[in-house]
Formats: sequence, structure tokens, C-alpha cells
Amino acid sequence: MRRFYTLFTLLCLALFLKAQIVTTTPEFPVPGGVVSVVFDATQGNKGLMGYTGDVYAHTGVITNLSTGDKDWRYAPDWGDNSEKYKMKSLGNNKWQLDITPDIRTYYNISDGEIIKKMAFVFRSGDKSKEGKGEGGTDIFVAVYADGISVRMDEPVDDVVSVGENVSMKATASVVSSMKLYLNDKVVASKDNAKEISCSYTFSDPGNYVLKAEATADGKTATDTRTLSVLGGSVEEKLPEGVQAGANYINDTEVTLVLFAPKKSTVHVKGDFTDWKISKDYQMKKDGDNFWITLKNLEPQKEYFFQYVVDGAIIVADPYSEKISDVYDQYITEDTYPGLADYPTGKTEGPVTVIQTGQKKYEWEIKNFKSVDRSNLVIYEMLFRDFTDSSNINGALEKLDYLKGLGVTAVELMPCQEFSGNDSWGYNPNFYFAMDKAYGTTDMYKQFIDECHKRGLAVILDVVYNQADQEMPYVKMYFDGTNPTKDNPFFNVTAPHPYSVFYDFNHESEYTKAFVKRNLKFLLEEFNLDGFRFDLTKGFTNKQSSESTAGNFDQSRIDILKGYNAAVKAVNPNAYVILEHFCAVSEENVLAEDGMMLWRNMNSAFRESAKGNAADFSGLYADGQSMPKESLVGFMESHDEERMGYMTGLSLTPRLKQLVCNAAFALVVPGPKMIWQFGEMGYDVSIEYNGRTGKKPTHWEYLEDSKRKVLYDTYCKLLALRQSYPDLFTSSVALTMKVGTDNWSNRYLMLSKDDKHIVLVGNLGKSASDDSYQFPVAGTWYNLMDESTIEVSSATAQVPLSAHEFRLYTNFKPVLTGVEENIAALEQFSAYYDQQRDELVIDGEAARVEIFTISGMMVQRQDNVSILGLSVLPSGNYIARIVMNDGAVSSCKIIK
Repeated sequence: MRRFYTLFTLLCLALFLKAQIVTTTPEFPVPGGVVSVVFDATQGNKGLMGYTGDVYAHTGVITNLSTGDKDWRYAPDWGDNSEKYKMKSLGNNKWQLDITPDIRTYYNISDGEIIKKMAFVFRSGDKSKEGKGEGGTDIFVAVYADGISVRMDEPVDDVVSVGENVSMKATASVVSSMKLYLNDKVVASKDNAKEISCSYTFSDPGNYVLKAEATADGKTATDTRTLSVLGGSVEEKLPEGVQAGANYINDTEVTLVLFAPKKSTVHVKGDFTDWKISKDYQMKKDGDNFWITLKNLEPQKEYFFQYVVDGAIIVADPYSEKISDVYDQYITEDTYPGLADYPTGKTEGPVTVIQTGQKKYEWEIKNFKSVDRSNLVIYEMLFRDFTDSSNINGALEKLDYLKGLGVTAVELMPCQEFSGNDSWGYNPNFYFAMDKAYGTTDMYKQFIDECHKRGLAVILDVVYNQADQEMPYVKMYFDGTNPTKDNPFFNVTAPHPYSVFYDFNHESEYTKAFVKRNLKFLLEEFNLDGFRFDLTKGFTNKQSSESTAGNFDQSRIDILKGYNAAVKAVNPNAYVILEHFCAVSEENVLAEDGMMLWRNMNSAFRESAKGNAADFSGLYADGQSMPKESLVGFMESHDEERMGYMTGLSLTPRLKQLVCNAAFALVVPGPKMIWQFGEMGYDVSIEYNGRTGKKPTHWEYLEDSKRKVLYDTYCKLLALRQSYPDLFTSSVALTMKVGTDNWSNRYLMLSKDDKHIVLVGNLGKSASDDSYQFPVAGTWYNLMDESTIEVSSATAQVPLSAHEFRLYTNFKPVLTGVEENIAALEQFSAYYDQQRDELVIDGEAARVEIFTISGMMVQRQDNVSILGLSVLPSGNYIARIVMNDGAVSSCKIIK
């Protein structure tokens, strides 16, 4: 059955009658002339209407070197209140800017660059108010070449409906002989005129070429436009087995499906339509879905396309697995080899990339089993700031470092396609595409595969509280400022106080289905081991304030339980971690359902790092207020100021205090998280280069002996957890004395069967000599230096200097499961002769490699028994020695 739907539009003639936001004198500005620009604040978004303070123009130009209308050139920094940009009040909500002595000089544009448009946003001096076009668009004024010019003023839009009577109007810069053409046929002419107009009713869909022509003194100017006339949608049932997004039928066919409730028509435009709307690529309609099958595609060739919704809204596919955008030009070949160019000058906004016949990634580890919660130690990582290359390739080179550190999982900050290339990632637009700023899709998979080879789980930070403006379901239902009331996925404004960008409506069944499908896709396509859900406190549509947002909310619980069930349906062992921070009663219900909750202890450990008394007891889920192993405790995350920066202490006491912090955080049973470089005492402020701005790496920290002590402490504490996992499970007996009253005599005791751990610490600023409880008599072993003490009664006196801890076990610990950088050679003898500056090996080694602590190879020699090291500067090194029989070991070198 076939039926036609009528295209409903609200644009066209209503727009023709609107007053202009900006007028210029002269009417046809030229690069070498002065221009007066008058802004009418009663038009457009009316953001400055009635404003009486100082108004400034934020202005630049669009030239032949711009990638599109968003690529302004020669614009000042936002907020520049120089006299040059200050506007003169004309009264009656009108403001004037004089561009003198001419456009080219005003903007300081080189002679060879062609000026196409001037671009404007008008604003108040304090930047709180903006005057823009209707819907919040930028304002543009065309710049013309010298001599005669002609401008087609109407139709305003490039898309109209079949049956509409369309006005055509043009204006010339001088009195001319004027003509209007429709597909090269003259439809109006007028002599000795500066204006010409007519109207035309289009009865057939298709693309029409409109041209205005003006001739004077033997010279002719033209202005040409393409007008797309749209017909109604044909209704036809969706093919079997397809869903929203790109459905690959075979190597030459793909069926595109766009879910678009309350929309009338959708066209596909792309490189296969020369980026024009074509009636041959109008999608068919089946209820709320629009679809089209593209045939005769070349296998493995990338095709670029967008949807044009109701003739006006241009979006990429919401389910895109690869996006092309204008920022791709800044991505290096090393990061993303062979990245195709964005179609600059042919369209704007994100573009979907499809490719039939794609080669599947061959997973080396197909059935990875992640560690139990009790052994979960997460390393939170931002690809951008983890290595100098800021990409996956760089991170791959550091996986052995993470394995050696002793963590058991990596948590990646958001990687789903976000706005721009430089971001924390909490501004996502496309949830099924991984951001190209870090690498290719296969590189992401390789990273996960390589993590799994090393026993490291991979957790992805996902952002479903909000999306940015390029998210198609934001753009398709948007009034220029906020999502519209009929938006199926987003709230007009956030009902809670945690509004960032545009707020998902998690009460919507459409949103729930989208999120669940995305979670399933990520688990199956990327072999992820779990998720950290950002800002789940916002997963509610209850109106709340800062003081009430965390109150018990059954609807929010039900939503999160649904998402948890969707994850566990794919992988019952997957981790689900929530950044929630709500009432304990609510968090308890979520924990009982199998989810884990972030436990932010930054405030306490930050105070401790500064030498102030603090309470660490909130780090542990005791099984009463919260189920055991339900809290992921951390001293710092991406979101807090770094402890190393906050101490206010000089390096030596600062690192000693951080060493103590590490002990009293990592020895507490239950899941833990480390923010990248916390193990080095990273002390660059979170506000450096702006809160979310790029931060410098400091791998050379590991060559500093003081910082290396902190790193070694992390290694040994995490090795203890891995080597004796039974002592860190929920069944262990735990005694904690870590309140503010136990500042100089902190105490933890862990007991399981006949094994015991006693951790004592003095986090104060002066020495202490206190007695501590030891559960059994006998020899106790200090984990950090392998010294021993003899305990003969229930308590023993342990003198501690300021900022010192000691961890004792009643068994001699054998640390396994990590590569200790400080281990002695086991299978053969080798040592560093400091006097001769040589590495001496008992026998001949097939190969010796010397590495810096950060993992860089600095020297190598084959078939050697004595290796001179005089070429190396002073510092700490690791020698990796491979013998002829294949035996391998390592040796620490301190020069």
C-alpha cells in the first residue's frame, strides 16, 4: 500500500516578511570601502532588546580559506572590549558599528584572501547577553566584489514544498537591466531598475536553478541559487530485520533508517548526490521511521552522508559508528592513519561515514574474565593527557607499566564522539562512534585486547545525563535555545540542578531504549568489561533543588535498575559503577541490585596530604549502611584538585604524606580507584590551562628518587592485594581506627584465618611512640623494608617519625602477580658495580636492554657479560637481561 504525506512547513513566506536584523550602508559592502553596520536588537533572538549598557560586536570574516560558516577568521578573543568593537547607541534598540577605513584594513586581512562575509554576534560588555539571529544563529553580511553586483533576496529558504507560491526578488547595486531565470528560462525582466520580483508556483518536486542577472555599462553580474522543491513522503513498510541506523545488507547494499517521530519528510544527501537534495534520495515513511536502501555501493569504500529533515534540519545519523567533522584536519596521521578529508565547502556539521564489506577485528582474547570486586583496583585514564602523543598508540606503550604497577582495571574517560578534539569527553554527540581524536575503531579494540592480555579489565565512562548540540535528537527538535516540548529524548530544561548541555529525559521510553541499545552495542562490539555512569543523580525528571536532588527517588532507582539489567543481560559479570552521591538509603538499594557506587574521599585525603586531621572511615562499606564491596573508594579522580598540588608542603614531606595516604587507602578492603599519575605524586593543578584543558605529562617524575618511593609504595601495596586476595575480601575481619582522633596513631587490622595484617601510621607533624594491638605473638614482617619485630604480648610499641607508616604481616609475604622493579635476579647472578659503572653478569647474556623508569630504552647490547654504563647520565634504570637459555630477569640500577 502506498500513500502520500503532505509536507508541513512553518518557514518560507513568514520569513520573507521579517525585518532585517542587520542593515548596512552601503547596501553592497566591498572589501576596500567603509561600512556602517546597524543592529536592530528587536529582531533575531532579541537577547539585547531593552538593554541600555555598553554593547560590543564580536566579529570576524568568512573567507575563501574558511572551512565553513563556523570557521571565523580574524576575530578577537571572546569578551574583547576594545574601543574598536564598541557600538554606538542610536536609541530605539538600534546600535551602530563603523568599520573603517575599510573592511580589509579593519580586520587586517591579507590582500590575497577573498572576503565572502562578515560574521557577527553582538553582546553586552559583561558577556551576559547576546544578540544573535533567530534560534541563536550567527549573523552574516555578504561582502561583494568591486563594480556591479546583484543579490537574490527571495526566496529566503533553499527548500520549499510542492504547491507553494514562491516569491523571487533580486536587488542590484546600480540601475541596470535586470532578469530572473528559472532553469535558464527568463521568468521576469525589467530595464532601468535596481529591483525585480515575481512569483512562481512549483507543481513538481525536484531541484530548480534560480538566477538573478543585472547588466550595466557593458558589465554583467549574476547571483545563482538552487531551490529544492519537496514532495510528500511515500509510506512503505520497513524491510524485515532492520533497525534505526545503517543496516548492512551485503557488500553492495545498506538500508538507512532514521527514527524521527512527528517529522514529515527526510532526504539523504551526500557525496553520492553531490551534497544536494534529490527526490531520488527521499526516504520512505513507516510510522515514526524513515528508510531508504542504497544499492550498487563499492565494497570497503567510505561514503559520506547526512539527513535533511523536513527540508531544513541537517543531521548525521544518531547511530553513526563513524563521524567526519571539520576538526578532523587537526588529527595526525599517527593517531588516525588514512583519515579521509571532511567535505569542506559542500556541507556543514557532522557527517556520517558508512562502509560496506568492513574487515572485522580479530580478537586475540575472546573470553576474558575480569577480577572479582574485592580485587578491583581501577586506574582512571584520559588518553589525551596520559602520554605526550595523546592517543591510543601512546597508551599501548604504557600498558606494561600499568601491569607492573599492580592495577587490575583501566577506566577510560569518555571516548564516544564528542565536540571538537580537545575535551574530557563529557560533551558527547554520537554514542555509537568512538572519537577519532585518539585513534581508529580497531585501535580502541586493540587497546582493550592488549589490556585483556595483561589481565586488565577495561571500563568505559559513559555520559547519559546530557548531550551536546550536535547530537541529532537535540538538533531535530530544537528552538535555537532549548530542545522543544515535543522532543522525544530530551527535556526542555533540566528538572534537576545538574544541567550540563542538554538534559536527557530518562522517563522517556525512547531514551531508555536508546541507552540500553548503546550499552549492548559497546559490550558486544568492544568487549568492554563494564561502565562508569556519569552523573546518575540527574537520571530523574522530578523537580529538585541542590538541597533535595539527592533525596530518595524511586523513579531514578527504577531507571538505573533497568540499565543495570540491560548490561547484565549481555555480560552478567560486567561492572556497573555509578557517580551518584545520593541518600544512603537510595544508594543501598542500588548496591543491593549489584551496582557499585563512587565513594569520593578526596576531601579527607586532601586534608591529610596537607598535614591536617581527617577521617578516612567513609572509605569502607561495612555491610550495615552499605553492602560490602559496593563502594569504589578513591583519594582523587579527574574531577578533584590534585593532592600533590594541595599540600602546601615542600617535596620531601609532601611525598611522605602521600605515601601514608596510599597505605591507608589501598589496604582497606573493597574496590579502589587511582587517578592517573597519583602514584607519582602528580602536582600540576587541575586549573592549569583551564579545568578541562590539556595537562603536561611528567613521566620523568619516576627518575626522581623521592617520587620513586611513592611509586614503589603503590607497587608493593597493590602486589600485596594481588598476592593475598583472601585478605581483602568481604569475609575478612577488619578493625579501623582512622578518625580525626587517631591522627598520629592510625591503625588498621585485617584478619582471615591464621593470616593477619597490621597497618600503623603517624600522619601528624611530629614523631610518635604509641602501642598498637597485634592479634598474635611472634615474628612480624615489615612489607616495605623486610625488617622484622618480635611481638610477645597483645600490644607492641612502634615508634614512628612524622609522615610514616609501617605495614606488618605475621607471615613473610611473597609478592607475586606483578613485575617488581626492585626485585633481585632470580635465575642467575648480576649486579651493578658502582665504582666501575658497569653491569656485571654471571655468564654471557644474549641481550641486555637498559630502560629508564618511564619505560624508554636507552641502551642495548647483545652477547655481553660486562656492560659499561658510562654513557648514561645519573638516575634510576632497569636492566632487562635475556640469557642464552631464554631465562629473563631484571635488575635495578641507581647511578
